Amino acid sequence: TLEGALFDGLGLVDALRHHGIALTGRRVLLLGAGGAGAAIAAALLDTPIAQLSIHDLGDRAERLVERLQVEVCGPRLQAASADPADHDLIIQATPLGMRPDDPLPLDVARIAPGTQVFDILMKSATTPLMRACAARGIEAHPGFEMLVQQVPAYLEFFGLPEVARAMRSDLSGVRQVIAA
Repeated sequence: TLEGALFDGLGLVDALRHHGIALTGRRVLLLGAGGAGAAIAAALLDTPIAQLSIHDLGDRAERLVERLQVEVCGPRLQAASADPADHDLIIQATPLGMRPDDPLPLDVARIAPGTQVFDILMKSATTPLMRACAARGIEAHPGFEMLVQQVPAYLEFFGLPEVARAMRSDLSGVRQVIAA
């Protein structure tokens, strides 16, 4: 048999905690309903967020919302536009920003002050979304920490729980290795 797992959702939730981003009562806009977006949505529904709005092209967001409403009980869940108004946490989980000519995934001018943004793209350079947020004074974080936070889950999955526990107490070595 072959077993697999996807750790993007757990990694994102732990990365948010690492950055001091509380989830209780948050109104979250998730951009992207692909594999990573689906894992992130499922993990967010296990946290005390108030609302999860999912946006993607076509009917991908609607299909994910239907699937999640059947599989889990959670906060108010809906397919939505990419309009960031009325959200206080935005998670960018689309491939937009991988290429230099990609458009921004949303209108940054509509992000309210105090909103926090997390762009899951694991690029060494600052993404266009992060630069646009910085220009407006919006707090934005890169996806690098999401990858770092997944390492203990990988180790547990591969049958190394003791190593995973030791890693969780100090992930600085993982950050150094991945950044190199």
